[in-house]
Amino acid sequence: MISISSEYSGTETVSHIPNEGIWETMPNGAKDFRGRVVVAAENVEGYPRLSGTSTLVMHGKLDPSLTGLIWGTFELVVPDSADCQGGGIWQGTWAGKVSFTESYVYWHAVTQGVSGCVEGLTAKYDSQVYNPNTPEIPAPYMVAIFDHHDD
Repeated sequence: MISISSEYSGTETVSHIPNEGIWETMPNGAKDFRGRVVVAAENVEGYPRLSGTSTLVMHGKLDPSLTGLIWGTFELVVPDSADCQGGGIWQGTWAGKVSFTESYVYWHAVTQGVSGCVEGLTAKYDSQVYNPNTPEIPAPYMVAIFDHHDD
Protein backbone atom coordinates (compact mmCIF):
# COMPACT_ATOMS: atom_id res chain seq x y z
CA MET A 1 0.00 0.00 0.00
CA ILE A 2 1.28 3.47 -0.92
CA SER A 3 0.37 6.29 1.41
CA ILE A 4 0.25 10.03 0.89
CA SER A 5 2.41 11.61 3.57
CA SER A 6 0.94 15.02 3.02
CA GLU A 7 0.27 17.77 0.57
CA TYR A 8 2.33 20.95 0.65
CA SER A 9 2.43 24.27 -1.12
CA GLY A 10 5.63 25.55 -2.63
CA THR A 11 7.10 28.14 -4.93
CA GLU A 12 9.56 28.09 -7.79
CA THR A 13 11.68 31.15 -8.56
CA VAL A 14 13.80 31.18 -11.71
CA SER A 15 17.39 32.12 -10.90
CA HIS A 16 18.81 31.97 -14.41
CA ILE A 17 18.54 30.41 -17.87
CA PRO A 18 21.99 29.05 -18.78
CA ASN A 19 20.85 27.78 -22.19
CA GLU A 20 17.98 29.18 -24.29
CA GLY A 21 17.95 25.98 -26.34
CA ILE A 22 17.29 25.70 -30.05
CA TRP A 23 14.31 27.67 -31.39
CA GLU A 24 12.87 27.19 -34.87
CA THR A 25 10.27 29.41 -36.50
CA MET A 26 7.91 27.53 -38.80
CA PRO A 27 6.59 29.05 -42.07
CA ASN A 28 3.22 29.82 -40.40
CA GLY A 29 4.90 31.70 -37.51
CA ALA A 30 4.68 28.84 -35.02
CA LYS A 31 7.75 28.16 -32.89
CA ASP A 32 9.28 24.89 -31.75
CA PHE A 33 11.99 24.80 -29.14
CA ARG A 34 14.06 22.12 -27.47
CA GLY A 35 16.78 21.96 -24.89
CA ARG A 36 16.01 25.19 -23.01
CA VAL A 37 17.60 24.90 -19.56
CA VAL A 38 16.13 26.74 -16.58
CA VAL A 39 17.64 26.77 -13.07
CA ALA A 40 15.29 27.65 -10.23
CA ALA A 41 15.05 27.78 -6.45
CA GLU A 42 12.34 25.49 -5.05
CA ASN A 43 10.89 26.31 -1.64
CA VAL A 44 8.34 23.99 -0.01
CA GLU A 45 7.35 25.19 3.44
CA GLY A 46 6.97 22.42 5.98
CA TYR A 47 8.90 19.84 3.95
CA PRO A 48 12.56 20.81 3.37
CA ARG A 49 13.18 17.56 1.49
CA LEU A 50 11.50 19.24 -1.50
CA SER A 51 13.46 22.48 -1.29
CA GLY A 52 16.68 23.16 -3.14
CA THR A 53 17.95 23.94 -6.63
CA SER A 54 16.14 22.51 -9.63
CA THR A 55 17.26 22.21 -13.23
CA LEU A 56 14.55 21.91 -15.85
CA VAL A 57 15.13 20.97 -19.47
CA MET A 58 12.24 22.30 -21.57
CA HIS A 59 10.82 21.50 -24.99
CA GLY A 60 7.74 23.00 -26.63
CA LYS A 61 5.55 23.54 -29.66
CA LEU A 62 3.96 27.00 -29.79
CA ASP A 63 1.42 28.21 -32.31
CA PRO A 64 1.78 31.67 -33.94
CA SER A 65 0.10 33.26 -30.87
CA LEU A 66 2.90 31.74 -28.71
CA THR A 67 0.51 29.29 -27.03
CA GLY A 68 1.19 25.57 -26.90
CA LEU A 69 2.39 22.44 -25.21
CA ILE A 70 5.55 22.29 -23.10
CA TRP A 71 7.31 19.30 -21.53
CA GLY A 72 10.63 18.14 -20.22
CA THR A 73 12.71 16.72 -17.42
CA PHE A 74 13.29 17.91 -13.88
CA GLU A 75 16.07 17.37 -11.35
CA LEU A 76 15.96 18.80 -7.85
CA VAL A 77 19.06 18.74 -5.65
CA VAL A 78 18.18 18.94 -1.96
CA PRO A 79 21.06 20.27 0.16
CA ASP A 80 22.45 18.60 3.25
CA SER A 81 20.49 19.69 6.33
CA ALA A 82 19.26 18.44 9.70
CA ASP A 83 16.07 17.25 7.92
CA CYS A 84 17.96 15.63 5.04
CA GLN A 85 21.36 14.43 6.14
CA GLY A 86 23.62 14.09 3.13
CA GLY A 87 21.06 15.74 0.86
CA GLY A 88 19.13 14.01 -1.88
CA ILE A 89 18.14 14.09 -5.53
CA TRP A 90 14.71 13.99 -7.18
CA GLN A 91 14.35 13.24 -10.92
CA GLY A 92 11.26 13.23 -13.08
CA THR A 93 9.25 14.52 -15.98
CA TRP A 94 6.69 17.27 -16.42
CA ALA A 95 4.25 18.53 -19.05
CA GLY A 96 1.87 21.43 -19.46
CA LYS A 97 0.62 24.32 -21.55
CA VAL A 98 1.80 27.92 -21.81
CA SER A 99 0.54 31.10 -23.44
CA PHE A 100 2.94 34.01 -23.55
CA THR A 101 0.25 36.25 -25.06
CA GLU A 102 -2.54 35.32 -22.62
CA SER A 103 -0.10 35.16 -19.66
CA TYR A 104 -0.68 31.70 -18.21
CA VAL A 105 1.16 28.44 -17.72
CA TYR A 106 0.05 25.24 -16.09
CA TRP A 107 2.01 22.06 -15.61
CA HIS A 108 2.03 18.70 -13.83
CA ALA A 109 5.12 16.76 -12.79
CA VAL A 110 5.98 13.39 -11.30
CA THR A 111 9.37 12.94 -9.67
CA GLN A 112 11.12 10.06 -7.94
CA GLY A 113 13.57 10.36 -5.09
CA VAL A 114 16.65 8.62 -6.50
CA SER A 115 19.26 9.20 -3.78
CA GLY A 116 19.88 10.27 -0.23
CA CYS A 117 17.09 11.14 2.18
CA VAL A 118 14.44 11.15 -0.58
CA GLU A 119 15.26 7.78 -2.16
CA GLY A 120 12.12 5.73 -2.71
CA LEU A 121 9.68 8.66 -2.39
CA THR A 122 7.45 9.98 -5.18
CA ALA A 123 6.26 13.58 -5.51
CA LYS A 124 3.44 14.79 -7.75
CA TYR A 125 3.22 18.51 -8.56
CA ASP A 126 0.40 20.68 -9.94
CA SER A 127 0.75 24.36 -10.86
CA GLN A 128 -1.35 27.06 -12.47
CA VAL A 129 0.43 30.36 -12.90
CA TYR A 130 -0.91 33.50 -14.47
CA ASN A 131 1.77 35.75 -15.93
CA PRO A 132 4.70 33.50 -16.89
CA ASN A 133 6.36 36.58 -18.38
CA THR A 134 7.70 37.56 -14.94
CA PRO A 135 10.03 34.69 -13.93
CA GLU A 136 11.46 36.69 -11.02
CA ILE A 137 8.12 36.36 -9.18
CA PRO A 138 7.79 33.03 -7.31
CA ALA A 139 5.38 30.67 -9.10
CA PRO A 140 3.12 28.72 -6.70
CA TYR A 141 2.39 24.99 -6.88
CA MET A 142 0.97 22.14 -4.82
CA VAL A 143 2.87 18.92 -4.25
CA ALA A 144 1.87 15.57 -2.74
CA ILE A 145 4.40 13.10 -1.33
CA PHE A 146 3.88 9.36 -1.75
CA ASP A 147 5.86 7.10 0.56
CA HIS A 148 6.46 3.63 -0.86
CA HIS A 149 8.17 2.55 2.37
CA ASP A 150 4.77 2.09 4.02
CA ASP A 151 4.12 -1.07 1.96
